[in-house]
Amino acid sequence: MEKKLIVLVVLFMLLVVETGCGGGATDALQEASDGLSLSEEPTATADVAPTSEFATEEEVTKMPSPTVTSAPPTEVPTATPLPPTATPTAEQLVLSKQGFGQDGISVAYAFVVENPNGNIAYESVQYQAVLYDADGGILKTDSGWLEIVFPEQKLAYASEMYLDEGMIAASMEVRLSGGEVVSTDPLPVFGVADATFHPDDFFPSVTAVISSPYQRLFEDVRVSAVVYNEADEIIGGGYTYQGVVPAEANVGTKATVTYAGEVARVEVYPVLSSLSLLGAGGPPDGADSAQVVQVGFGQDGQQIGIGFLVQNPNDDLAIEGLPFVATIYDGGGAVIGTADGYVPGLHPGVTLGIGLDSFVFEGTAAAQVVVHLGNGRYVEPEPTWMPFTSLDATYRPGSYGFDNVTGFVVNPYDQDVSNLRVSAIVFNEAGDIIGGGFTFLDFASASTQTAVEVSVTVAGTPTRAELYPALSNLSDWQ
Repeated sequence: MEKKLIVLVVLFMLLVVETGCGGGATDALQEASDGLSLSEEPTATADVAPTSEFATEEEVTKMPSPTVTSAPPTEVPTATPLPPTATPTAEQLVLSKQGFGQDGISVAYAFVVENPNGNIAYESVQYQAVLYDADGGILKTDSGWLEIVFPEQKLAYASEMYLDEGMIAASMEVRLSGGEVVSTDPLPVFGVADATFHPDDFFPSVTAVISSPYQRLFEDVRVSAVVYNEADEIIGGGYTYQGVVPAEANVGTKATVTYAGEVARVEVYPVLSSLSLLGAGGPPDGADSAQVVQVGFGQDGQQIGIGFLVQNPNDDLAIEGLPFVATIYDGGGAVIGTADGYVPGLHPGVTLGIGLDSFVFEGTAAAQVVVHLGNGRYVEPEPTWMPFTSLDATYRPGSYGFDNVTGFVVNPYDQDVSNLRVSAIVFNEAGDIIGGGFTFLDFASASTQTAVEVSVTVAGTPTRAELYPALSNLSDWQ
């Protein structure tokens, strides 16, 4: 929720200045793709997958990260913005398909744009979507921006509008306007594999594996999921912001969708957002990136307890605002769940444990969890900083699967603090992480210890547990 609010506020501010940044997205991608070639179109289509059988315990083994094959590297010339006096011969973007699906007051819409030009990209293209009733009356309008459309690219964009009770959308119209023309050679694009629709009575969703051909990490990549019926009509969609897309690697994504009708196939389109181009560029010269040093999980039915240890290897810099994405894969490399968030402030030399609660689709078994970190901000540490610590962390099996870890949080400060994030991580005799969870402690009393209880999901035989208290964005000094 915190992340969504940040994204919405910053995105609103960016809309005011976005049109004045011609060439920015293209230049950034050329810099990030030096020596790479144009890859496949950023879509993946899959028939609706049947529910898989639940794997046996022997089948739940660690699997290698799924891979997406791309073309061999070739030299890519640097993008060259057109001089102010040049008037390129550019064909307009083609709006090739549009559609929507309504479920109650929610209307998900999507449209497909194609760039017919072989050496021209469009940046900062504005769109407007309008929903009409059966009599042609306007029900609702929406608008936004396409950050960049590559040469010869087909790109889909999905979003959502909310109507008043009783309103029924009968048709829609999408219009495009503006856009800065930028001369460029072909650019590599995000790849997508295993796009899969997952029906659910409350939260139907689409998952996929995104592969990045770029040599830099991107944050807040906007991912649109488009839903089609047997007649190849768009009947809904949804979107999410992918907090971390690692450089030259794969990551899972999951978007909740709204639709109307029978689903035949889905498509997934990752695109850069304005926030992607503003993301931090990584550690400063001479500093090292934060590292995930251990990851593990435990599964109980659909519930997954994840734990990972993240380390700040720098002895003179703290790391703040460090995003993470955890992808849960089954034994075949398909995405069956995701989790994301931010690592609390990492002070120099600190190793911090992060516990997570997540869920996987019914009838699936987790085989591997992969955690990717974003960039974060590298800052001078506060001279008055003192670590929160814990005492007597104890794993306790509970009735009906409600296991927990109890212990004490020690507050070194002379003030009470509320909403302290407390992660619990559970280990087996071999030292493997076999579960985790977290809670927010209502308050930690000043200069003393406060009892805490954290619900965890585990698998196997626990032999020890650890508690990691840390300040969160919700924490407040009393």
